[in-house]
Amino acid sequence: MPIYIVITFLISPLIIFFNFNKLQIKAKNIYYLIFNIFFLFLILIILQPGINDGLRYFLYIIPFIIIISSLSLYVIFRWFNSIVKFFFVFLFIYNLLIFFILSPYQYIFINNLNGKFKNNLNMYEIDYWGISLKELIKNLVKADILNDKDKNYKIATCGLNQEIVEFYLKKYSSNKFKFVSLIENYDYIIMVNRVDTKDKIKLDTCFNNHFKKEIISVKRNDLQISIVSN
Repeated sequence: MPIYIVITFLISPLIIFFNFNKLQIKAKNIYYLIFNIFFLFLILIILQPGINDGLRYFLYIIPFIIIISSLSLYVIFRWFNSIVKFFFVFLFIYNLLIFFILSPYQYIFINNLNGKFKNNLNMYEIDYWGISLKELIKNLVKADILNDKDKNYKIATCGLNQEIVEFYLKKYSSNKFKFVSLIENYDYIIMVNRVDTKDKIKLDTCFNNHFKKEIISVKRNDLQISIVSN
């Protein structure tokens, strides 16, 4: 979530409380928004369900967070001084720039509160939809890595839908290939960094379990999204 949204959400209790009359908002509406946000976390603490696929269990609370953050921004740009306004304009422009840098994979956005972007490789399942596979396969073929026309390349996959890889290999490459399992010998492995569910003994990410040497990858802002290793 963009930093300016995080900041305005965190300071919203103070901003809204001291400007409640100016905003002319019914108190029950604010209570409703807050309840919807914290109810989910209360359920998680009490029931402690398994969480997978990153943010999907929390998506429904994002509109409520945005509404509260927007109220804070409205107050800031209506009644605060120019220095504060400039600060939030700067944050907005900065996040807009990152938005274009990550294109078309904006869903991998991670704000700077987590440190350097590239250091988040094993903190999240970055490309759990595998959307970057098309670019990865095109780059693999363009680099002429599969250049032996007589060889039947053995390809393994991890963390992704193997049929997608097969589709793009057939579409962009005329070389022969066959898919093998992770326990067999393979020439290349194509991965996104999801949990390696096929390895029941060593539960870790695909990159940690199978990465040896990077052959080619798709990166945005120095963060590897998908990769071909040997």
